Amino acid sequence: MFFLFFRVFKCLNMYQVGRNYFCPSDPVDIPQHKLTLWPGFSVSVTYLEKQLTLSADVSHKVLRNETVLDSMNDMFTRVPKERFTEACEKDFLGMVVLTRYNNKTYRVDDIDWSTKPTDTFPKKDGTKISYVDYYKQQYNLELTDLFQPMLVSSLKEKKNEACDSPRVVHLLPELCYLTGLSSRALTDFRLMKDLSLETQLNPERRQKRLQRMAENIHENREASGELRKWGLFNWRVFCILPSQSKDNYDSIKKYLTLEQPVPSQCVQNRTLTAEHDHERAIEKWQKCNNSLPGRIIIYRDGVGDGQLQMVVDYEIPQFLGFFKESHSTYSPKVTLVVVRKRCTTRFFCESHRGLQNPPLGTIIDSEATRPEWYDFFLISQNARQGSVNPTYYNVLYDSNCLRPDHLQRLTYKLCHLYYNWPGVIRVPAPCQYAHKLTFLVGQSIHHEPRIELSNTLYYL
Repeated sequence: MFFLFFRVFKCLNMYQVGRNYFCPSDPVDIPQHKLTLWPGFSVSVTYLEKQLTLSADVSHKVLRNETVLDSMNDMFTRVPKERFTEACEKDFLGMVVLTRYNNKTYRVDDIDWSTKPTDTFPKKDGTKISYVDYYKQQYNLELTDLFQPMLVSSLKEKKNEACDSPRVVHLLPELCYLTGLSSRALTDFRLMKDLSLETQLNPERRQKRLQRMAENIHENREASGELRKWGLFNWRVFCILPSQSKDNYDSIKKYLTLEQPVPSQCVQNRTLTAEHDHERAIEKWQKCNNSLPGRIIIYRDGVGDGQLQMVVDYEIPQFLGFFKESHSTYSPKVTLVVVRKRCTTRFFCESHRGLQNPPLGTIIDSEATRPEWYDFFLISQNARQGSVNPTYYNVLYDSNCLRPDHLQRLTYKLCHLYYNWPGVIRVPAPCQYAHKLTFLVGQSIHHEPRIELSNTLYYL
């Protein structure tokens, strides 16, 4: 599927960054903050209730009009000299940079402080050339700092290519532009407001942008030809990993990407097993109510399209098996609902003023839903600016036999019950509590919290 879009958007002179496609020839400049936006699109193919559908949404790539060398020079004036190397590596390793001479992005994996632009490297024909001469001959670029270090980026191995050592490329900081926003920029209210004016499109602007994309594809003979001859293959491999070992993940992905190219999804075993937490929750309920719960409704976050069947095949049987193991005669009625905040689907409401965001509490459970699932969209928050983001719900199991309108109403009411906000949030309160707790543990304390705190909202 992604190869198809790569070919279609390549015909439109768009570049792929991650899974989205952007148009560098139509940039949006925000000069007061030294930023540039590449407009683009995120796309996927989805089979809805009646037909195969191209799902597309507007996307933007944030580029800074600041090179890595600019940032290094600024850092040199702010940190002690003996900490400069450490500070650079802390800031730049893992960062994605853009080289505008070829419009490609690279991840910075290392900084080579011993190699300089005047050093040489071997060309494909065996001759050697300095970095200074190479960029002059290849791109007509003059380097101004001959003492800058080199950024090192590891390249993905090409199919059917055998090599004894990892393929790396050396990049000049002077020619590498920073992407994304720094932590300091994210806290700049004025910058974020100016940025939102370009990225948070209202329904009419969003609809026009998407309509223009469709027209461009239709009017381009090569792009429309790619769509006409398109076919899909739905093989997918799921791998359950016993631990967080990076070696296991890398080996599986390498094999299924290079040697046996098949779409794959790796899931940690701990994602599939949470009996300990369930047991404590059941015990707490029984202690407070002197009985076991007769109905249990689970809102499950963090599941993508490709993992839905895995939840049906693995997680739900584990849930049901746990209840029987804990109490031999205990068999509560269970409903499991997958919650997804990030989806590309948008809904608009026509009015005398044109396209508007739908009103709060709007439910969409037909036409835009999947024929094979019991699913619906809920708009539980207003958008002060831009287009509202619906939340997507997928009911994977329901022995409670709840009527759709009852479950939808319950879900919407739970969006009103988050303790830390007086209004409505995008997801049911239990999901937001779980997110806050996992974020606290994963990002800050890195240990299981003490049991004494379990009756408090200490994670807010």
